[in-house]
Amino acid sequence: MPEASINGAAAYEPLPFGEAEAARWFFDNASDLFAVVSPEGRFVTVNGAWTALTGWSRQELVGQPTIKFTHPDSQAELIETRHRLGQTGAAVNEVRVLCKDGRWVWFQGRYRLGPNGEMIGLMHDISGEVEARNQLEAARRTHEMLAEAAGIGIWSYEPEDGRIDWAPDAVAALGLTPADIATPDLFFDRVAPEQRAKVAGAFGRAVGTGEGGSMEYRLRGDDGRWLTFRGTYRAELRPSGLHALKGISQNITDVARSRDKAIWSERRARRLVEDAPFAVGVYDVDMRLRLVSPKFLEIFKASEADVIGKSLDELTNGGRRRFVAGVARALSGEIVTRREDRLLDAEGDEHCLRWEARPWRDVAGEIVGVITYMDDVTAWRRPGARRGSTRAA
Repeated sequence: MPEASINGAAAYEPLPFGEAEAARWFFDNASDLFAVVSPEGRFVTVNGAWTALTGWSRQELVGQPTIKFTHPDSQAELIETRHRLGQTGAAVNEVRVLCKDGRWVWFQGRYRLGPNGEMIGLMHDISGEVEARNQLEAARRTHEMLAEAAGIGIWSYEPEDGRIDWAPDAVAALGLTPADIATPDLFFDRVAPEQRAKVAGAFGRAVGTGEGGSMEYRLRGDDGRWLTFRGTYRAELRPSGLHALKGISQNITDVARSRDKAIWSERRARRLVEDAPFAVGVYDVDMRLRLVSPKFLEIFKASEADVIGKSLDELTNGGRRRFVAGVARALSGEIVTRREDRLLDAEGDEHCLRWEARPWRDVAGEIVGVITYMDDVTAWRRPGARRGSTRAA
């Protein structure tokens, strides 16, 4: 039982062994690795945890150079640790250690310099932490690569300091660094001149009113090229009453270029169709009529409302299989021509027509429909030609 002290408090019983014995017991029974390494870099002594964690016994380690059990990628760090230890008397490192079964285990070591220049260290297994760290870093790199490949990046604007913070992947395609467009003046200097007023107005309203939005704009890259971006942003109120902006920008240059080409192609096609001196009809891949020339409407005595959007079966009342089959063949890439066919207009009058069906392709060369050309040769048709039942095609 503990003896009472003179002030009534209980006194502790003396330890069954002294500090040296306690230190030795801790050295032998710790779950972490203890080691003493000579100034020459050789193991002087190790504790039993080395055998439990690495498989190496004391006899296999003592006297051996520590670098022999260190991964080649960690050897420079081990040498540098000895250098730091000599300068400050303490050091921390992370190294990979070879196990007896050939595995490599990550350890974090904390070292002190001994009285005779020894390196006295405690090493803790951090393999799980390193693996988690590596996975996180790999995920971050993958995210950056995907973001850069997709041309997506985040940005923010704080009205108080007037600075725009860009993620590096947001400006990588431009060949710029975030610092190159870190202020509104630097940013608008790279916006296409014809778009500056519109973009500045939208961002200004967002800062003043908190109205978020989305817009397209073109930016000049470091090499002078123009890239198209779509920016989507939201606003966050600040104590000053102004709003900070948080946004995502995506490089849509290729999409915008393809879209603009498609629009141009469609407009060009419409102009060609409208100006054509003969009957022209454009069908989509479902064989629905999408575009007609004035001459087409004149021949068949119809309006656009009568024919646009209707399928070829509806327009032919299920007949004229040769013409329908010709359009279907054109969808597969074939050019189909007929010297003469008889069709009926909306009032039942017969027309003798020469026609041709060709595949209609987009800017990428993909077939997106069929264009048909018809020439009315009724005035000099041959007598006795077979009558048909088609009203429009």
